[in-house]
Amino acid sequence: MEILSPDELLEWYRHINTDHKRLLADFVESNMKLHKVDLSKYTHKAIGKLVFQYPDKHGKDIPIHNMHVEFYDHETWSSDDFLGTTLTDETGYFEIKYDPSEFQNTGGLDSNKLDPELRILETCHLYDKDGNMRTTKRVIDTIRQDKVEVLEEIYDFGTLRIPFWEYEQ
Repeated sequence: MEILSPDELLEWYRHINTDHKRLLADFVESNMKLHKVDLSKYTHKAIGKLVFQYPDKHGKDIPIHNMHVEFYDHETWSSDDFLGTTLTDETGYFEIKYDPSEFQNTGGLDSNKLDPELRILETCHLYDKDGNMRTTKRVIDTIRQDKVEVLEEIYDFGTLRIPFWEYEQ
């Protein structure tokens, strides 16, 4: 049996029914020494919607579905703090729950503020000469917003027009 990559595992999991998800959760819990994630600490969330840069011929926004979105606290002088990731749904909507204590401030005037940054990633499939597929992600857009107070429980990026092209089938 081939080991699935995290992306392949996520895609597989998204397509199994609820009964199978329960069976899988029971199996993992009883057979593996995994720590349960304390979801109660994820009190904040970043939300928004991705649409193609240009609307359709009728002027209606075209949602970008199944796109990877990563949420960071942008840092100027050090590495960015990763806060969470998700995939957009069929309407282009995303919601990333995060723990506000996971980002580290360097102190100073803005120590209680978050520098929201979204990275929009495209999944790419590369094949070697033997036909084996390798899945990678490529950043197609980065959206940075002004500093916001950490106390805001919901940060709404709004509708974001992404320079990404829809291909005809």
